[in-house]
Amino acid sequence: MDGTEKVVRHLEMTQTVINRLGSNSFLLKGWSMTLIVTAMVLIARYERWLDYFEQFAGC
Repeated sequence: MDGTEKVVRHLEMTQTVINRLGSNSFLLKGWSMTLIVTAMVLIARYERWLDYFEQFAGC
């Protein structure tokens, strides 16, 4: 294997790593958004439930 082939092989390996990191980043951002929105919905429901409880309980 001469020098040019080694450089090409190294660049291919580097490109594979970059693609994998990009894919992982995309998946992580997607799951992060899902968890954040879920937390926001649960908090909003809990606060609304507290408002209803305070109205009916007379607190």
